[in-house]
Amino acid sequence: MSSIIYGITAVVALALVIWYLGFCKNKDIWLLFLFISVLLVNVGYFSISVSHMLEEALLANRISYLGSVFLPLCMLMSVTDVCGIKTPKWAVAILFCVSVAVFILAASPGYCDWYYKDVTLQIVDGTSKLVKVYGDLHIVYCFYLFAYFSAMIIVVGYASIKKKITSHKYASMLTVVVFLNILIWLLEQLIPTDYEFLSISYIVSELILLFLYSILHDFDALKAEKITAEPLDVLSAQGDIAQDEEKEEEIILSDYVSFILEHWELTEALTSRELEVLPLILDNCKRKEIAQKLCLSENTVKTHTSHIFTKLGVAGRVELAEKALRLVSEER
Repeated sequence: MSSIIYGITAVVALALVIWYLGFCKNKDIWLLFLFISVLLVNVGYFSISVSHMLEEALLANRISYLGSVFLPLCMLMSVTDVCGIKTPKWAVAILFCVSVAVFILAASPGYCDWYYKDVTLQIVDGTSKLVKVYGDLHIVYCFYLFAYFSAMIIVVGYASIKKKITSHKYASMLTVVVFLNILIWLLEQLIPTDYEFLSISYIVSELILLFLYSILHDFDALKAEKITAEPLDVLSAQGDIAQDEEKEEEIILSDYVSFILEHWELTEALTSRELEVLPLILDNCKRKEIAQKLCLSENTVKTHTSHIFTKLGVAGRVELAEKALRLVSEER
């Protein structure tokens, strides 16, 4: 019976990956990796349940751990993105290296007894299960998960305090996602079961994160439309003078792109993709040029540009230039 449930969850996880790739408009790389990680977890669980030899089950177990180890990293990055918090690239690199090290440890059963002191394959009613005796270093994985779950709670709390999440309802939903996975993981550690319920909770978590990601990005787009609608008329009325000022400001801005990104605190609310678009806007690139450089459609660039203007509290390129120049003059 367990193998049937694992098979169903694996099919659902695969369907979600295909749907996300084919039909979701606003794609986020970390959400995609999260979907793939959940798929690997469920494929691994299913493969274990239908294994007939220990070697096959251990290989399936490694596939499952490949998803389980990198899933918390993807979930944390997705949560920070939803919360509008910028994560430094060096921090992401460190977290990735730690995840690789933990995966190597978790994949060691069959080669050494660091992670499992002993492991056997048990088949009950046609369903296979690994019976494990944990080794001394299994605690590393426990600390690893605890650290990530704690980091997610801290991120949500920080985002709520700094009002990066405008709705307490959304903050509560993110908190529930984290606590749901913590609770299920703890129960599975304390109460032996024949089924890994995390396989289902991971799918529920990714759906909630996708929902929040879509809702918050749609909300930003609506705000951007309201903010940018009126100033377009103002810019038209300014005529040639405004155009000359804009050109002059953009020429100056091109020399201070790195400085602006480093010192403008509001840029912390931008997503990783928006941080790629902003320097090109500051460097006087037009929408078509930005689309070509980042391999995006012009409509996608338009959406990112609207989000940037909203988050930075500006009406358009002219006001963005004015604020950026003011920042440069104040900081220098």
